[in-house]
Order: sequence, then C-alpha cells, then structure tokens
Amino acid sequence: MIKNTNIFLSEGKLRERRFRMMDIYLNILIILFALIAFFIYYLLTTENKNRRKQRIIKSQNELEVADELNPKSSFTGNSSDSKNKINTSNNNRYNLPSSYNKTFIRLFSRDPDWLYTYWEVSNDEYYNNQPLLRIYNKHNGDYKDIEISHDTQDWYISNIEPENTYQVVIGYQNNGTFFPLAESNTVTTPPNQPSSIIDEEWMLIEELDSYSYRVNVGSISFVKGFEKKKIEKELEADSYTIYEENRNKPH
Repeated sequence: MIKNTNIFLSEGKLRERRFRMMDIYLNILIILFALIAFFIYYLLTTENKNRRKQRIIKSQNELEVADELNPKSSFTGNSSDSKNKINTSNNNRYNLPSSYNKTFIRLFSRDPDWLYTYWEVSNDEYYNNQPLLRIYNKHNGDYKDIEISHDTQDWYISNIEPENTYQVVIGYQNNGTFFPLAESNTVTTPPNQPSSIIDEEWMLIEELDSYSYRVNVGSISFVKGFEKKKIEKELEADSYTIYEENRNKPH
C-alpha cells in the first residue's frame, strides 16, 4: 500500500513538472509572438514615415519648380489638407534678379567663324532709340553694324574671319549717329586649318627609348658629346676602310 502511494506521488510530481514546463514554453511562445508582432509593426511604421517624407519632399520640389516658372503663384489647398500645407514664403528669396542695373558687354570666340556676346544696358536713351551692335575688326579696321531689339541680351555673330582680333560695342543709333555705351574685351579667333608648326626632325621609337635611357643615366651635354664622338669615329673608320680597299685595287 505504501509502495502504491509513493508511485502515485511520483506520478503527480511528474505531471506537475510537465505542466510547469508547458507553462514556461507557452510563455516563451507568447513572448516570441509579441516580439515578432512588434518588429512587424516597427517596419510598417518606418515605411509609412519614409513614404510620408518622400511625399513631402516631392511636394516641396513641385512647389519650388512652380514658383520658378510662375513666382506669383502660391500654394492653395482645402481646409482638410491644412496639415499637409507647406510654407513657401522663403522660396522667393533665392530668385536671381533679372538685371543688375549695370552697363557692360562681354565677347567670346566660339570657333574660327563665330563669335558670341552678351550684355546688359541700364540707359534710358538706349530704350528710346534703335539699339545697335558694332563689331570691329582690329586686324583691318573694318566694322559692321547689327540692329537688335531692346529685350535682346545676347547674340551669335557669324561671317567672322579666322585669325583676326575683334571687339564689340553696344550702343544706340539716333538720326544716323551711333552713340556707344560700352566696349567689350578683345578676342582673337583661332585658325581654320591645322597648325603650320611641325617638327623638323623625326626620331624612331627605338632611338627615342635609347636616348631617354641615356638621358636618365647621364647629363644631356655628355650624351650629345658622346654621340658626336661616336659618329666621328664611325665616319673615320668607314673612310679608312674605303681608303684601304682603293689602295689594294690594281691600277
């Protein structure tokens, strides 16, 4: 009877231990599921935040482009979208001015046949008369005039002579008289053919390699002197050989 009681108690302890282990495993599973759920929630929240930031950045870029194309336009939206409104009052601070209230002109050579010039004029007489570009050829003293409009601020000049020096003057014409306002810098057009400067002496690749090696080893003057003596010795030896051959020939 006592033996059966001990067996019953041992079986009860085993069952109790099994229940405890099951509780532990169940708690571990619950913790794992909670961690997985939290990780998934974190990923989804982060992705939503990134998408929201991208939408805001995209809206800002679109607004900046719209302000550049039409500075007078402003952002408007419904009252329900008030949280997504973006303050663009500072965007106009970075717009470049249309003019600097100066009078100047610059000239560039594009190629042998073309020039490029741009300018700005702040003069009332310029806008009340016919604007004029005068292109001077400093090489032969000739010039030509180009009539332009008041809103034009740059010009490509064609029919230019290669290897000539030019200067442009911006001004206006009144009753047949030209009144200059600003002179440009002078530029010289490049030639329209290959350069006439060529090397008179040619050197083979093998000679160039040996010459470079000798220059690296010793001084240039020493190498030149050595080459000169070597050539003189070779010529002297050739002359002596020819002399001996001619002397041994029967006359």
